[in-house]
Amino acid sequence: MRGKGWGANVVIVPVWKGGEPVLFALIDAEDAIRVASQTWHLSPGGYAVTWRGSMHRFVLGLSKGDRIVHHINEQKMDNRKANLEICADMSAANARPHPKRDEAIRRAMDTRALRRRYA
Repeated sequence: MRGKGWGANVVIVPVWKGGEPVLFALIDAEDAIRVASQTWHLSPGGYAVTWRGSMHRFVLGLSKGDRIVHHINEQKMDNRKANLEICADMSAANARPHPKRDEAIRRAMDTRALRRRYA
């Protein structure tokens, strides 16, 4: 299924859990035939996986344990190559800005400051 809001070069792939599709992953159209040949399931960690491994590694042609793949926009279902970055280790992946993580840290810091001020 082609993605309407992402352009003609993006394909939507169902991710299953309990016999029904629960999420949809984004991939590049050039990877559609290879990726669609597999049945993808939702892992406990929130990734699209099959018996071969995770979708993001499958798209990049990496085997399990090769290197770390980082989702640039932090969306685990966005497996377009433009959103995937190969890192040597987690410190490289964590070095770039993470809007969700940074916002959570800022909120936690604000909460701690408020508790100290009004405790």
